[in-house]
Amino acid sequence: MVKRYSIRYKLKYVPSYYEGLSEQQEAEQKTVMDFKNGIYDEDVCQWFLHTISSKIHNFESEFVVCFIPSSGGDEKTRNRFNTLYEYLKEKLPSEVYINDIGYIGERTPTHIIGEDKDNNEIAISVDHFFGKSVILIDDVLTSGNTFESIADQLMDFGASNIYGWFLGRTVHPDLPISQAYLEKKKKMREEELTFEKYVQEHFSEDE
Repeated sequence: MVKRYSIRYKLKYVPSYYEGLSEQQEAEQKTVMDFKNGIYDEDVCQWFLHTISSKIHNFESEFVVCFIPSSGGDEKTRNRFNTLYEYLKEKLPSEVYINDIGYIGERTPTHIIGEDKDNNEIAISVDHFFGKSVILIDDVLTSGNTFESIADQLMDFGASNIYGWFLGRTVHPDLPISQAYLEKKKKMREEELTFEKYVQEHFSEDE
């Protein structure tokens, strides 16, 4: 989990593969999933506005607000965040950007490739961030790898401070995991092993 940067989140997100959720957990899970699909109400927008405004007003440094890009590209990022982007752009005194951070090449999420660190390089408009404090917004904080990777690179590009704002933070309660999910994971692992065996049998290290 992120250690170097300050983060803020509104609710706790229980992944959909858990069973036996409470009514509150189900409601918060739905709020996060709706948010991922670009569907959210005034309460969500107001939470981001009020908490970010409070942060900005307590500091003299110049702030910019930006959204962490989706692994699905610019269109998916805009579909997910456009309502919140337009809302914050109208009401915040700071600059608000969407699609001003992008990945170089195709990004594969770390939870799929199983790495501990997101090493995808980003492309940014340096003038938007140099010497400024940056608030990065995303839907959910899970491992923190993507946020921390982007934050590190923004610091290298000259940002003065980085803060993370998330609708939800992933939690793993003591609840049963659905059998369908376990079977799916088992099948994926079997397919991975089959592919690895095929590569080993048909390709030498020199090829």
